[in-house]
Amino acid sequence: MDWQRIELGKVAEVKSSKRIFAHEYIEDGVPFFRSKEIGELSKGDKIETELFISPKRYDDIKLKFGVPNVVDMLLTSVGSIGNTWIVDNRTFYYKDGNITQLIPTEKLDVNFLQYYFSSKLFSGAMSSNSSGTAYNALTIAKINKLQIPLPPLPIQKKIAAILDAADAYRQKTKALIEKYDQLTQSLFLEMFGDPVRNERGWEVEKLVTITSKIGSGATPRGGKDSYQTSGISLIRSLNVHDHKFKLKDLAFIDDIQADALNNVIVEERDVLFNITGASVCRCCIVPTDLLPARVNQHVAIIRPLKTKLSPIFLTYYMTTPSIKRQLLENSIRRWCNERSYN
Repeated sequence: MDWQRIELGKVAEVKSSKRIFAHEYIEDGVPFFRSKEIGELSKGDKIETELFISPKRYDDIKLKFGVPNVVDMLLTSVGSIGNTWIVDNRTFYYKDGNITQLIPTEKLDVNFLQYYFSSKLFSGAMSSNSSGTAYNALTIAKINKLQIPLPPLPIQKKIAAILDAADAYRQKTKALIEKYDQLTQSLFLEMFGDPVRNERGWEVEKLVTITSKIGSGATPRGGKDSYQTSGISLIRSLNVHDHKFKLKDLAFIDDIQADALNNVIVEERDVLFNITGASVCRCCIVPTDLLPARVNQHVAIIRPLKTKLSPIFLTYYMTTPSIKRQLLENSIRRWCNERSYN
């Protein structure tokens, strides 16, 4: 619908907080939330902050400058911009500069605003309005001028309620899928035994003899700046998780860039395996609706021979605890050997 668009600053007060200096941190007291903690809260994660200020200092700030009230919104506006959290009744303080406080007027439903912040439409607006050379940043002036759609308040509340219900269903489905994954992994071990010990005496083959391809890709010339908004999918390690592929932040390249990576064309039934970084050893089967696709240098393609190896079997094999532990140990050992840290 063609709803009225209005500057955010006209329906919410936008403000920062009183600065807290490093010498004021203590080992225990009132939790001190940074953008890191707000990012975790925005995902529904349980947080454990590492910083605290004294209750007396908190009370002084509350008296002189005020602190966020319940149902105010906190927005990360420096670095990883766009994470939001609606304040609950816990006692805490937060850092200025990195986090902006939004106080909605009676014309704006805070839950509706939070869903709008999490939408692709709004993240695009935030990206285009961010500035800074070392990191992204949104100033209070720019946040005030951000245009948001503003349907009547009852419609805002109805939209938020519908999305709440959809999110609750998604969370239940996610939990159910995780339980099925755990059950399947347990059934795999029950049927085939531990693959490292191989108590059942199964025939052993080198992976290279039962696959037609094992190899990683490359990053297109120009790096991230060369990515497109649509085109050929470029799979990166952040997309590859155990038994699932995450579409968030999927990159795209154009036909010319893809032609330069024709040696790493992803095919149906390919197994994707992370080979570098903190996500090393994560593994999944490529979704067919993602093709055509390429992989960057952090992801390996493993292509099973159809008559020799099932990609489903391979992914569960690669993600069993004993195999993953063995792979990680080998990775660490190789890293140390390369740097002569024996």
